[in-house]
Amino acid sequence: MATQSAIPGHARPSVHVFIVSGDHPAKCYPALDRIAPDLGERTHVTVLSGLSHPELGELRDYGARVTFRHFPGDSVWHLRARLPPMAGSFEWILVLEDHNVPLPGWLAALQEVLGRTGEGVPIVFGATSNLTSTDAWSWANYLAVQVFHWAPEMRQPVQPLPFNAAIRSSLLPARCWELGEYETVVLARLMRDAQCSARFPVDHIQFRRFPEVLTHHWFNGRSTGAFIRTHSLSKIKALLAHVAYVLVVRPARTFAALRRHPLSGTLPAGTYLRTCILALAHGCGAVVGFLAGPGESMWRLE
Repeated sequence: MATQSAIPGHARPSVHVFIVSGDHPAKCYPALDRIAPDLGERTHVTVLSGLSHPELGELRDYGARVTFRHFPGDSVWHLRARLPPMAGSFEWILVLEDHNVPLPGWLAALQEVLGRTGEGVPIVFGATSNLTSTDAWSWANYLAVQVFHWAPEMRQPVQPLPFNAAIRSSLLPARCWELGEYETVVLARLMRDAQCSARFPVDHIQFRRFPEVLTHHWFNGRSTGAFIRTHSLSKIKALLAHVAYVLVVRPARTFAALRRHPLSGTLPAGTYLRTCILALAHGCGAVVGFLAGPGESMWRLE
């Protein structure tokens, strides 16, 4: 659990937190309820929503340090692509998803970690927990993406994750990212000098039932496969490498991570097998996306 910062307030780095949601901003309220009371002059939160204005209604007022911005029709991929020009003068930006709820003391711990981070570190990945959505398939869904970030077992070399990761604003372009650039290009480019910390975890609340959970990972794969087809120089080679990683390399690393994790004994029976099934769904989706494009997949993801 996060602890209060030992760094004086004036020495804490400035942070702009973005929460992205393809749904109503009300889905972000649990995170805002946790973060807003700790906001100060060196911190700000911007909520980006893809919902159309007539559907919004009256939103909660969290004060001047929380801003709501709306881009009707945008998926979370489109919303994340908009971030660089909105960073402002803050030293760091950090992205959360609408189903991430920071644990108590998250913001203070985040600023302390960033304040002690060396100048050569471009990105710091935080940890995640699965404290709420704990049925069998929701656990598999969580671990299929976040097993290497499952608190408190984080270690180098860190693995990429598109949320609860702080990026130096000085590294951001003046333009918007291209669609999918953040998730597949930017994170990969920053990984060599990345660091991780379990000091500022979030609870990843995402209930997934069978068979709907298969659809979720299939759409994720389809989005990725479509991006590979559009942007990779060696397209077939890149697709085969991605599918091999998803179906062979990552399951092996997941098994190793689960063997050493101090909480693995609390998992439902069959969890590892379920993560392998989800990997297969992702791999199939990647092939379809490569051949047929993304379709509506980006709008079907949270």
